[in-house]
Amino acid sequence: MKRRRNERIREAVDNVRRLEARGIPKDQLHDAGRKALAPIREDHELWARCFGHVQEGEFDEAIWDMEQRARQSSDLWFYGKLLLPLLGLLPMLALAWSFGAFSGPAQIENPDPKCMQGLHGALGAFQQEMPFRFGAAQAEELASTGTLSPTWRRDGVQITVRLRLVGLDDGCLLRATRMRRVQPGQTTSTSGNFGQVEIRDCVCE
Repeated sequence: MKRRRNERIREAVDNVRRLEARGIPKDQLHDAGRKALAPIREDHELWARCFGHVQEGEFDEAIWDMEQRARQSSDLWFYGKLLLPLLGLLPMLALAWSFGAFSGPAQIENPDPKCMQGLHGALGAFQQEMPFRFGAAQAEELASTGTLSPTWRRDGVQITVRLRLVGLDDGCLLRATRMRRVQPGQTTSTSGNFGQVEIRDCVCE
């Protein structure tokens, strides 16, 4: 079943790549996106998230989400095979979990004006090196979901950065964890720490 699921995801990824290459006008992406994402229709959460990206022309984000879901599925199968050997490592895994090694993005618990001002300041700090556009809507999305994927173009290359909130005892970190570059005939994606800004006036959980 997992293999079949990943085959459907790969089919949808190929469909979205072809859709991007065709350069369909944005007002036609609603119907075209439905057809492209039909293979993953049974995964309602993934489909809704990717469909929203495709409608906005955010093809890289849709592909990234699908690749992440396929990777998660493969990881679950792999770790299931290793379950018994890993039982002896449970104490160390529990310690790593306590430090947030496997946690998802944090979410802001106090999106008050002072916190949002700090969030805008953090985005502005990144913007000095990464010339993406952002406004109130993007800041609110980051506060509620814990992630944001702004895109810009430089020298004919489309660049997307994945920004992620990380919780601290006395605030939050906004960290750039992934860079994706798309140009004709080549796509590269790199994970790491590409910079971070501390936000003292927000509470992240």
